[in-house]
Amino acid sequence: MEANMEEKLSKIKKKLDKFSKKILDQFDKYIISIALLPPPNLDQEMKLDQNNAQEMKQKIDELKNKHNIVVVVDDSDSKEAESIELNKKINTIINKIGQEIDKDFSIQTILISELWQSCLEGRREFVDILAVSAVIYDKWLLNTLKVTNLHKYLVLQKFEKYIVSYVLSGSLVTGKANKKSDIDIWIIVDDTDVKRMPRYELKEKLSVIIHQMSFEAAEKTGVKTPINIQTYLLSDFWEGLRDANPIYFTLLRDGISLYDRGLFLPWKQLLKKGKIKPSKEAIEQLMHVGQGFLDRAENKLKEIAVEDFFWAIHSPSQAALMLMGLTPPAPSETVKLMEEIFVKKEKLLEKKYLDTLKNVLKIRKSIEHGEIKKVSGQEIQKLLNDSKEYLERIKLLYKEIENIKEKENITDLFDTTTSLTRDILKLSGIKKIKEEDILKTFEEELINTGQIKKNLFTKLKYIFENKNRTLTADIISKIKNNFSDLFKEFIDFIEKKKGKDLDQIKINVISKNKSGVINIFDQNIFILFLEDNKNQTVLKAKLNKNGGFDKTEKSNIEEYEKQVDSFQIKNKPKINKEFIESLEKLFGENTQIYFN
Repeated sequence: MEANMEEKLSKIKKKLDKFSKKILDQFDKYIISIALLPPPNLDQEMKLDQNNAQEMKQKIDELKNKHNIVVVVDDSDSKEAESIELNKKINTIINKIGQEIDKDFSIQTILISELWQSCLEGRREFVDILAVSAVIYDKWLLNTLKVTNLHKYLVLQKFEKYIVSYVLSGSLVTGKANKKSDIDIWIIVDDTDVKRMPRYELKEKLSVIIHQMSFEAAEKTGVKTPINIQTYLLSDFWEGLRDANPIYFTLLRDGISLYDRGLFLPWKQLLKKGKIKPSKEAIEQLMHVGQGFLDRAENKLKEIAVEDFFWAIHSPSQAALMLMGLTPPAPSETVKLMEEIFVKKEKLLEKKYLDTLKNVLKIRKSIEHGEIKKVSGQEIQKLLNDSKEYLERIKLLYKEIENIKEKENITDLFDTTTSLTRDILKLSGIKKIKEEDILKTFEEELINTGQIKKNLFTKLKYIFENKNRTLTADIISKIKNNFSDLFKEFIDFIEKKKGKDLDQIKINVISKNKSGVINIFDQNIFILFLEDNKNQTVLKAKLNKNGGFDKTEKSNIEEYEKQVDSFQIKNKPKINKEFIESLEKLFGENTQIYFN
């Protein structure tokens, strides 16, 4: 909007608001828009009529003070004669109201049908003026014209040689528009002279750019109404008309051209006069289309019964079974497992829900095997209701299972904490201890001696104190967090402690041909030969009364690790002459022994 236009609008805003309110009170149903038009180019008119300069000057002085207002009237629900009468009546009353408010109000009423007709006849000047006018009141028209006019300008500026028609369509031109209506635009692109690229590539490229321009136009005008743009090739549009495609007929019948190179209006007139008639083949094709859609609808109903309802209740059933620790069962096994676990064993699910699952599976199989040819809407509705009810029940079942598992997990957590605490005490030489004495002993032996951090004992104490209490969600959450911190620290402590103990019973042996590690567990020894390949040789033997060992047996890494886990060091092993001689026999000449 130009600066002088803004200044003019500011001065008369109060009067315009008063005028708008008064006429809307009477004709709100009929008035689409009220606009203040930009001032006419009076200086240009003066230059054109130099012969009557004095008369023109006087006329210009009078017009300079006029406020040109346009009121657009909706006559979409009226017949032609009624529209004319309606316009006369509204025009008379509106002008009277305007003159009472300000003598300089120059008011013009225009029917929306007249506005669209002028576009069809190629007289689009008034539409262009409305597009740059100041909005006093608008249901949808002025904003639509502002954004479409700018978008049209951007499109023509870049692609004028390709654009045949730029057409406004949809509810905005059929009299069914409201403030929420989208702006529907369709553009016909001339592809008859395209040689450098495939026609559809041209359409695709133009469509992308034209859509980008719509965002630019919306941003510049501040119009937030969504713009839907369809791009059609001229060849396709013509074929669509020839084949009586209902989409093209509707577009042509209802559309209003905002730009046209002379094709749209003749086509529209020919359609109106009944000159564009579908061929016999096109009519037959449309008949076949109807049957095709009916067959498709029946197939969809069967597909819904076969697939949608089945997976809608089968997948959650699998989830419930998986939550119980089972692997996802095959469809044929799901019903059986649901019955065994939830209906009979746990008694968490009523039999009627199992019957629903069985029924859906039965219908699916019957359709797949051709036993059921058609599925009625009533049957689909029953399946839908049953499936909804089943799904709601499974959601409750899921929560019940989660509660059970939560209790089991907490029980396991308490047991694991107790077991880890006992293991640490065993490593400190305390093998047997009553549960009620665990915390006190742990504090004395490991916390007070500085072997384990004090803050870990606080977390351990919290877990033990809540072991036999009713647990809230907050307490459970805190117990889990404490356990997570304790578990890592306790495992690290146990591994380090065992590692130190193992170092005390470990001997490294190297000879000319062999090397290995000897671990002495009281009277049992394990020999691990160091080899390059993955298969490590493990032997075991027993110490004799002299401190050596006579014969060895084959063992494996699993047996060795089991011995490590269960072993607790009592005394450091004593190495004597007989033990060294036994090693030399096993490893051969030049045996070297290294102690940790």
